[in-house]
Amino acid sequence: MANLIINLGTSDISVKVQGEEFFFPVMFNRNEPNDTEDLTDEEIFIWRKDGTTSYIATYICPELGIKIESKNNRDTYSFRDLTQELLTRYQQDPDHWHSRIRPCRVWGVIQDAVQNFAVTKVYFIVTNQPEEEVTGRLSDTVHLFELLKLWFNREEVAIEFIEKAITFKAIHQDELFNYYYKIFTDIPLSEEILVSIKGGTNQMQTALKMQAIATGFSKLLFIDPELKVSKFLRGEPSGTKITSFWKYTRTQRYQNVNLLLERWDFGGALIVLEDWQRTQRFLNKNIDDPELFRNSNIVASAVQVLELACDCLELNQDRMLEIQKNTSKRPREVSTKFLNQIIEYDKLLNVYTQCLLYWKLNRVANFLYRLSTFYDLVLYQVRVRNNSRGPVLTGDRFQKRAMIEQYIQGGLRPHWEVIAKYLDQLNFWVTIRNELVHDARGVVKEGMRLKFEEQKQYREATCQSHEITTVMTKLLQVENGWLLQKPHYLTDFVDKNRYYLYAEAHEWVIQKLMTDGLA
Repeated sequence: MANLIINLGTSDISVKVQGEEFFFPVMFNRNEPNDTEDLTDEEIFIWRKDGTTSYIATYICPELGIKIESKNNRDTYSFRDLTQELLTRYQQDPDHWHSRIRPCRVWGVIQDAVQNFAVTKVYFIVTNQPEEEVTGRLSDTVHLFELLKLWFNREEVAIEFIEKAITFKAIHQDELFNYYYKIFTDIPLSEEILVSIKGGTNQMQTALKMQAIATGFSKLLFIDPELKVSKFLRGEPSGTKITSFWKYTRTQRYQNVNLLLERWDFGGALIVLEDWQRTQRFLNKNIDDPELFRNSNIVASAVQVLELACDCLELNQDRMLEIQKNTSKRPREVSTKFLNQIIEYDKLLNVYTQCLLYWKLNRVANFLYRLSTFYDLVLYQVRVRNNSRGPVLTGDRFQKRAMIEQYIQGGLRPHWEVIAKYLDQLNFWVTIRNELVHDARGVVKEGMRLKFEEQKQYREATCQSHEITTVMTKLLQVENGWLLQKPHYLTDFVDKNRYYLYAEAHEWVIQKLMTDGLA
């Protein structure tokens, strides 16, 4: 479903003077840029003759009984009163007035929106300012809604028209932002939104544009009439121009990704960029912009890295093996360092790094679960370093440790004894993991500290909660990184406290997006 939101303005209704061939906008801002190149000599004469308001004042106002005043040697009248009387006359004699009325600018917008975007709802934003707003009230568009609704229904335009009236002073910027926000919150973010901002006060135009962008619609375009004088005068629907402030939207998305990655939230960052990809596909179908296409390729690369980072967080071993064994499965245009780390994937180092991240982020439940995994992986890696001698490790961690004690041999024995001492310091925390996770006090660091204080019998053999990550680091530093897959992992990651795969993914994505954002 697609929606169209239009700020109605005083030039959105034109009337034909009896005896003339031309339609004249009831009120028109002469300062707006217009295309006058294809005007005939007669049309040029008419247009230059003090705009078109002189024709309205001279012919239409007397016909409708609208009061005319002279200010600064120019005739002025109330747009509000004129359109109210025009509506009354139209209701009384639609056959006479329908052919004399043309909503040229808004007509072109609605016509293209229906034909090209299957719009089914049109929101007309009109002004109906309070009586104390004397000057602004004269230009109110409140009566345009019913007038245009009658006209389009008679033209058999089968869409739903919805009136939204601004009843406060239409130059109050903060109130306008809040007003448009309420309109947008009633529309699902998944729906297509077309916005026409040309009508209304300058403040209305700014508020509508900025709020439309800020709300976060994935499928948002701006459709506005091309201001062509000849179409005004001939009563024809205006042509339209489709634009997208996609660079502004891109900046919003990139800022969100940056914030999420500061929290090492690769899944959240991936959701943001995937949503931006859907927006890009929509925009590429509707606007021709080579830079947008280039941006799509950059985002696709960032998405690939974030997907792999999420695979690593989920310990997706199958994905790692797929990349390691099949070069055709390796993503293109991603960080070379990150890809090499995937190819030389170290599960133990990955789980260790996740523990560091979860502890830093105070995500204690995640930390405790990964701590148990880390403990098991240390035992597994000791068996690997022992040339996989002995049976496959089974049972709980105590049974697995007993198996290693039985089969580890020779010069490796001293390494194991150091490792075993560090594992002893973690035993308590692995044992009470479930108890901590389900503790009514909540899974927080303070809860771990209190639990340690309560268990006096374990204090001597157990490290305190704030020392757990230090003990884990010491485990990986045993005999110059004996437990690690690659010797350089010790100096590159463990000693530097660098977050293995995740640091590279984080830095590469941010650098890629920020460079693109500055292009």
